[in-house]
Amino acid sequence: MITAVDLPDRFQRLVVMNTWLHHDDYEYTDQLRNWNTLSQTPGFDFGVVGFQMAPWSVDEAPTLQAAYAAPFTDEASKTGARRWPWMLPFAEPEAGGADRQAAAHAALADWDGPVNVIFGDSDGVFTAEWGQQFADHLGATFDLLPGVGHFVQETGPLVAELILERA
Repeated sequence: MITAVDLPDRFQRLVVMNTWLHHDDYEYTDQLRNWNTLSQTPGFDFGVVGFQMAPWSVDEAPTLQAAYAAPFTDEASKTGARRWPWMLPFAEPEAGGADRQAAAHAALADWDGPVNVIFGDSDGVFTAEWGQQFADHLGATFDLLPGVGHFVQETGPLVAELILERA
């Protein structure tokens, strides 16, 4: 979204899925704050967190948990994954680009192209209420996907249908 603000001539429309831009009125969820804290803990199991945020059945759990953990073979391989949640603007405003995000959030209120916001109704990180507020701020259409958690993009065919319907 920041790129769309910086280079508006390169974008005709936006599709926003389960995210946010930092600004003074945004209230970070407990799940996001906990992720920030837990990510800094030695021995933190990235596979467990990736799995817990995804909308899969219990029968799929062992395979999917292993898939989320697969890239993280040792502590060195977790460096980037640990750094990202550490940089959330509430924890590290400068590293997380808090001022730049807030400026983009304000600028997007004047976006003149179509915007579609798509959120999962079971996301504890970025809630449905926040999604609706964000859509209202952007003057966007809003689609709430039932039974979908944080990883909206993993409902590929459904998301593709919504994008094509709004085109």
